[in-house]
Amino acid sequence: MAYSLEQIENIFDEVCNRIANGEALSKVLLTEGMPSRPKFYEWIESSQEKINKYARATEMRASLIFDDILEISDNTELGEKIKSNAQGKEITVGDMIEHRKLKIDARKWVLARMIPKKYGDKVGLEHSGEIKTNTTIIVQDNETQEILNKLMNDNDKGI
Repeated sequence: MAYSLEQIENIFDEVCNRIANGEALSKVLLTEGMPSRPKFYEWIESSQEKINKYARATEMRASLIFDDILEISDNTELGEKIKSNAQGKEITVGDMIEHRKLKIDARKWVLARMIPKKYGDKVGLEHSGEIKTNTTIIVQDNETQEILNKLMNDNDKGI
């Protein structure tokens, strides 16, 4: 489907607004009249303004997901657990802690992939052990050679 420049701008703005309000791009693009995913990415790459607008929309969606995590963790979610045993069914009503934990973990995982610098795990790089190097020194006079030999002998003796 061919789009006019005005249609592209209007559709692009709608997509970015819906993303900023928490919708996934794949869901937005399933709406009638929306472009295919490759076409939408082509639109993004057509100008720096569109790149910035889309990036801002995804940052706003990430902020909403972060807020969801706080909301889920701060509020109980009542539900029923049903266990079947020899005597019949045992129904327990209470907070669905496992379900809330799953929802939080899923959102944390998504955020870490969407904006790794902000929400990803911090990875530290540490080294333990020795680092050995080989150094080649080219000596062009006898005096420097004698000093170098003395230093190497002293180093071998542990001085």
